[in-house]
Amino acid sequence: MSSMSLHDLQQAFSNAIFDVDGDSILPCVKGSSDGGKNKRLDIYRNNVFYSLTNALADLYPVIKRLVGEQFFNATATEYLRQRPPNSAAMVNFGKDFPEFLVEFEHTAGLLYLPDVAQTELARHQAYHAEDVPALSVTDFSAVDPEQLSRSQLVLHPSLTLLKSRFPVLQIWNANQGDNGNDEIIDLDSGGSTTAVHRPEYDVYCDEIDIVTYTLLDALRQEEPLESAIHSAEESDSDLSMSEVFAWCIQQGFFTEIVGS
Repeated sequence: MSSMSLHDLQQAFSNAIFDVDGDSILPCVKGSSDGGKNKRLDIYRNNVFYSLTNALADLYPVIKRLVGEQFFNATATEYLRQRPPNSAAMVNFGKDFPEFLVEFEHTAGLLYLPDVAQTELARHQAYHAEDVPALSVTDFSAVDPEQLSRSQLVLHPSLTLLKSRFPVLQIWNANQGDNGNDEIIDLDSGGSTTAVHRPEYDVYCDEIDIVTYTLLDALRQEEPLESAIHSAEESDSDLSMSEVFAWCIQQGFFTEIVGS
């Protein structure tokens, strides 16, 4: 074991901390017995799990508020054991927690919970997204309309589109700040479509209509503007596409016109 490379030693220690393979590191731990060595490892394990559980709670405060501290901490412990961090950058930590909530037996029945978690993750990602200048009305006015219709629009890197069959944004808003968390929300009252974005310094969660969602989703899939508008009009022909498009520009959703 003494001939282990530094990488192998670090990997073995990480495995021991997250209960993947605790025995392989024991020969490298000081102590006269395996029991004593394991107690030493427990000190590190407790500190690591405590710190990462707090970090997960900072990332998903609404989830913690919805399920309660004790349940959240127990869920976080199992999450860390099943999906230990694989990146040194904490900005990437916890990004698969919504997926874990879908699979974890004790949260699988809370069908709305992963969608709420996706909203919190989107806010985190928007906050850390690259700062890119948004296009203005003037930028669009300078492009020939026919050419613009054939062009693709690049969405702002902070923008995430979310769609849920539950009133996720209502749930999220009800669990902010000093709200008493006593609002009764009917989970069957309808779904929500949300745009999470950071135009400048603050992150916003805007509820958007299905037309706006369809337009932006089509553009996200790199459809030309003309095709994206057609898809949006099919979702609801009663809304004014010019008003929808103008609102998207005002929010700073577009950063580049490709093919103009």
